[in-house]
Amino acid sequence: MEIENRCIGCLYNRFDFLIRFLYCKMPLLNKMLFWRLYSSKFKVLDNNFKEMKEMLSQTNFNFNNKVCLELGPGNSYISAYNFLLNGAKKIIMVDKYPRYIRTRKQQKYFTAELDYIKKEYNLKKLFFINNNKISGDYIEFISQDITDIEMKNKVDFIYSTSVFEHIRDVKGNIQKLSRIIKKNGLMHHSIDLRDHYNFNKPFLFYKYSDNIWNTYLTKCGISYTNRIRFDDYIRMFNDAGFKIIKMETEKQELGNIKINSQFRKRNDLGVTGLKILLQKVGDEK
Repeated sequence: MEIENRCIGCLYNRFDFLIRFLYCKMPLLNKMLFWRLYSSKFKVLDNNFKEMKEMLSQTNFNFNNKVCLELGPGNSYISAYNFLLNGAKKIIMVDKYPRYIRTRKQQKYFTAELDYIKKEYNLKKLFFINNNKISGDYIEFISQDITDIEMKNKVDFIYSTSVFEHIRDVKGNIQKLSRIIKKNGLMHHSIDLRDHYNFNKPFLFYKYSDNIWNTYLTKCGISYTNRIRFDDYIRMFNDAGFKIIKMETEKQELGNIKINSQFRKRNDLGVTGLKILLQKVGDEK
């Protein structure tokens, strides 16, 4: 999260173990902060989609009549709307921990998102919305882990934004995606490799061992963040039969930080972000 106040940031960083621990272990505190921390910013997601399209423009791929899958959409449908308005036939949205809660705030969010996309495309009506409800003919939402889903047909395109860093079984997810995408199909992933606790201190979590991190400081369904690094992702994508078409990375200087012994010999610790376009070209190794 973003911590703009310098004094509060210093306190958060000094007592990060305690704050992370309480947040993971106190469901009531998590629920109180749920909306503020976990509501998707659809304007940011819309911009991410545009950046993905720009990367995709260097290939011959288009979305016309394609079936696309979005992994981990959170509480936003903005990417699904964009796919459909760019010619896709159907969107499958898969999220193990869906955050689409039918509250007044969420309904307001849903309406604002629809108004935004109409304005973006200069449309008065959307063909996939009937009586202010999303048509299941165009958008299918599956509330399961992707590794547990049996899909009847393979998809043409797979997409995710800031999802992989929150997955525990990354290797299993990538292998599953390899099995459900058509040969020569493409997928695009934006992966945020920073410590999400305080984006001003993106490497703060390097000081903890895996045992401490996974046991006390992160929890699936609440605040889980893995610490899989850049080189690991590249290896897993290659092993699953994907070829890199284009890749962009963001890096920062590590500076004077504490680093646990399990990370010290790595050369990829300064990579904070990855945007990668891949093509399925072979079978898993």
